[in-house]
Amino acid sequence: METFPSFFWFENIMVKKSFLTGCDYNTEWQLPWFIENFIEHSTGILQVADFGMTDDMIDFIEHHPRFGKQIYILSFENKLSGWFKKPRAIYNATNDGFSVCWLDTDCQIDGDLDSIWEHFESGRLGMVVDRPWTKRRPDNGEWYNSGVVLSDRNHTLTTWMRSCEEDQTESDQYILYHMHTPIERLSKIYPIPHEYNTLRLDYIDNVAVDNPIIIHHTGKKGNDVIRQQMNF
Repeated sequence: METFPSFFWFENIMVKKSFLTGCDYNTEWQLPWFIENFIEHSTGILQVADFGMTDDMIDFIEHHPRFGKQIYILSFENKLSGWFKKPRAIYNATNDGFSVCWLDTDCQIDGDLDSIWEHFESGRLGMVVDRPWTKRRPDNGEWYNSGVVLSDRNHTLTTWMRSCEEDQTESDQYILYHMHTPIERLSKIYPIPHEYNTLRLDYIDNVAVDNPIIIHHTGKKGNDVIRQQMNF
């Protein structure tokens, strides 16, 4: 298994960038649906971190006639559970000056995904404000949703990764939220437009954007929507 660079021209500078996701045997059923949407809306490279996928799924991805050289499996050895692996996968993929856009596999890509690089900033995490969580837990400033993350290798990413490896009692998003005060968060994380991570709950709360580029189908009800789209 290997990783390969994706080269983008950004502000007249050639920068190494790629997209990144990850799954295990519990969530790999979403991967064919996710990749089909990805290749329809992006010209970039997608790396898939193997969090414990089955051999059958890896074989399916590597030999699918439509995926070609746009999709690559990323080796990953880590004993963490679930999404606590995410910061480590981002950290590994940002070696040697690479920048990545992480995407959860329950994200439906529905528009020009490559445009997200227009919002990349080095040295901080770029994420969409999680309006439903901020509304429901208004105790310590804004929450950010970790389903879509723009990052290079930086101090905040490193701290988030190490914190997830030390504490796995809640979620990667919960840990990131409690790492900083609201004032500290302003310098560590910057907001990217809502259209790049429109949540299922955004529709319930009537705060969804009109033309989302990414629709994030969270939770069991979100999985049901994905299964309907897959005729699964």
